[in-house]
Amino acid sequence: MPVLQEGMTEETPYDVMQDPIVLKAIEFMKNAHRNHALKPDPVLGGQRRKYSKAHYEVHPIQVAKMVAKSIHNDAVTVAVALLHDVVEDTTTTGQHIGEAFKEFGKEVCQAIIAGVYEVSDVSKPEDGNRRVRKQKDLDHTAAAPPRAKTVKLADLISNTFSIAEHDPDFARVYLHEKSRILEVCGDADPGLLAEAYRVLVEAREKINAAR
Repeated sequence: MPVLQEGMTEETPYDVMQDPIVLKAIEFMKNAHRNHALKPDPVLGGQRRKYSKAHYEVHPIQVAKMVAKSIHNDAVTVAVALLHDVVEDTTTTGQHIGEAFKEFGKEVCQAIIAGVYEVSDVSKPEDGNRRVRKQKDLDHTAAAPPRAKTVKLADLISNTFSIAEHDPDFARVYLHEKSRILEVCGDADPGLLAEAYRVLVEAREKINAAR
């Protein structure tokens, strides 16, 4: 049952982006990417979007808003969408997440931690070349539950156009890898799955036209 915010009544439409769990996730995510990035920008500081140099948080917020409109629009899954890069890109660990969300109870903490790890890539540089690493990540995604795949699709959609526009050479590799992800996400949100296919086709047409 959603928790009523100050000023809300039983008749107020529920907005998952204003849920206390989600608001905590936004705060935690911003702090992680701004102050604990593994590779902070040497000039601007904090983690930045690769091409625009905007604060990195614009990406997870965009991903979360897509998930909030999906069939997996509960507060925990939206929080996972917000936190989906913190383990990969910052010094954040599952223990840090658990401490931050302990006010919501053990079940919520465990669900958020599990969700973040389900969405995060698992391959490491020492696992082999890019093909080997991406196969390992693909197998991890294929075994993930539908809600994690929905977050993965939103992440893909958010990233694709930026990469296609700014780095068409890498985009060809990226689009091939992401098209394989779609093949294992049949049980994710159908609307986001259809949008991901559309975005990949449009991005591929764009980089081919630029040749």
